[in-house]
Amino acid sequence: TGQIATASFDNAVGHWIDGDPTWLDGHEAAVKTVIIADAQTLISAGDDFAVIEWDLTTGAGTELGRHLGKVSDLAISPDGQMVASASWDGTIAIWSRSGGPSRTLSGHDAGVNALAWLERGRTLVSAGIDGTVRVWDATTGTETRVLLRHGFGINRMVVDEAAGWLAYGSVDGVTRVIDLTTGNELADITLGRRPILALTRAWDGNLLAMGDGEGYIS
Repeated sequence: TGQIATASFDNAVGHWIDGDPTWLDGHEAAVKTVIIADAQTLISAGDDFAVIEWDLTTGAGTELGRHLGKVSDLAISPDGQMVASASWDGTIAIWSRSGGPSRTLSGHDAGVNALAWLERGRTLVSAGIDGTVRVWDATTGTETRVLLRHGFGINRMVVDEAAGWLAYGSVDGVTRVIDLTTGNELADITLGRRPILALTRAWDGNLLAMGDGEGYIS
């Protein structure tokens, strides 16, 4: 059985099993991002600033917390206990799924668009509208370094920790792969000057796919 979760501008979260959808209603504005936390749980966020956890057995939603701006990305920690959210309020929040205290990470000069966990949940990497990729100590909430200064806003990011690389797509159309430790460029796979709005990789890690602002997938 295959399952897919979808986020929609109709304010709903979709949960699809073998092509049959169940709609989860509770957001008050467009849903921008949703992740499958486990077989029975989804987590979503969007333009209403809220991060909501959904119980798929009951369809009930529980609000983990709220930002002061739209939420653009979510990432669940490797142990499944923490959820990080990236917001256009310029912050990253780390929410406990067990009801523990939350933590706010501040340092970006504009909205944050993308997140990834590293080092078994001890480190977060973020990318944002200020054109930077930043590295954070997730246990203390402190910024450890700026890995990259691109100059234009970064929309999407893919990380392969085992292979030691990070790929990013930016608003000026640039798509590059950099070293996860040094920030040095490993490859430039830019195809045009159209904003990169989606970026993902194949399961084996050998291919990247990108979607741009004019509707092309490469």
